[in-house]
Order: sequence, then structure tokens, then C-alpha cells
Amino acid sequence: MEPNFSDDQIFIINKFIYLFRQPERYDVVQLLDLSAKKLILKRVIGLPGETVVIRRGKVFIENRKDDDASDSAESAALYEPYLAQGIYTKLMAQQGAVSWVIPQDHYFVLGDNRPRSSDSRV
Repeated sequence: MEPNFSDDQIFIINKFIYLFRQPERYDVVQLLDLSAKKLILKRVIGLPGETVVIRRGKVFIENRKDDDASDSAESAALYEPYLAQGIYTKLMAQQGAVSWVIPQDHYFVLGDNRPRSSDSRV
């Protein structure tokens, strides 16, 4: 999560907040990385029911409209002021645009250090 958080920092994690509300976009959450068997920090980007699209180095969120008359979607690029200047969100081993539909009770998370982050893209 560099440059916003580094390994030598001490954090106080509020695990109880999510007993009262669901995670929101841009929340920083602590997860267990099962492959490395360690706790990691990631930022919530996609919420249940949304579609996350990575295209041209930017992250877009599509919200499906529930109109019976149209099958359209609104797409908006995320405003990400927490990313260091010049950092783009690359696709892992793929070219073009990729999208993920987020199932209910799931979230799409990305690290702030996008070039070196193991996150929902993998």
C-alpha cells in the first residue's frame, strides 16, 4: 500500500465497524493473504453488484441500471487522489480492457502500489 502505508508503521484496526455497516468504496481493509500467510492492507474499489473495468490504465465502475426499458450501464472513472502521480492500474498478463462483475457479499480490492500489488486482479 505504499506510498500511503509502509511496513514499518503500526496500525489500529477497527474490526467492529463492519458489524454496523458494510465496507464502503475507498475503505482500507485488512485481509489475510493465504498464500503468504500474512495480513495485508488493500483498498475497497468495487462493491457488490457493480462491474469493475480496467481500461487504458484507469479503473471504471459500472452500475447496472434496473430499468426494464433499457439494458444500459453508467460508467465513471474513479477519482483516486491517494495514488502517486504517474501510477496507472495495469492489467496482470493481459492487454486491452478487462472487467469483473462483483457478486453479492464480495468486494473488489486493489493495493495503492498498483505495479507491485497482489490484489483482486490476480
